[in-house]
Amino acid sequence: MKWILIGFIAIFLIALIYSIGSDSDSGTQSNNDKSTDVVEENNTQEVSTESESEDPLGFNVSFREAYSNDVTGNWRLAMISENINIEEHALDYYTNYFKADTEVHIIVNFTLNTTTCITVIGNLLDVTTTEYVDTEENDAKLACSGMLLSEYHVNIDTGEIEKIQ
Repeated sequence: MKWILIGFIAIFLIALIYSIGSDSDSGTQSNNDKSTDVVEENNTQEVSTESESEDPLGFNVSFREAYSNDVTGNWRLAMISENINIEEHALDYYTNYFKADTEVHIIVNFTLNTTTCITVIGNLLDVTTTEYVDTEENDAKLACSGMLLSEYHVNIDTGEIEKIQ
């Protein structure tokens, strides 16, 4: 666990330094640029695309195209530290981060200690929020395994939000 935590801190620092260096080297680059980081765990290498952005949702999002231990290849990970109701931002998140309706997006909110899973069901976004489970951002098998807190459906066409649970 200690090495995994150190690895993620190192990746964060490298991404931060790269981001600062990129902004000073080129005035035309934005915070939405994606960088490829190589993560070493247990003598295996995993390539993930990570980006940090303040736009378009209005708050910082650390997004990864890959999620450790995802056997489908369809899971994506976003990490935020905001005091927000994610269901109110789910449609904007979908518009900006989903590349295909078969993707499963996990959003870990470290401020609220919650994990939200967003999936597409027809013309609805299923937005399920659970309690955060320690280190689930490092392992897709642990994702959304906490106690269910709420579930919403967001209509993709109209933006209407309906509370299910």
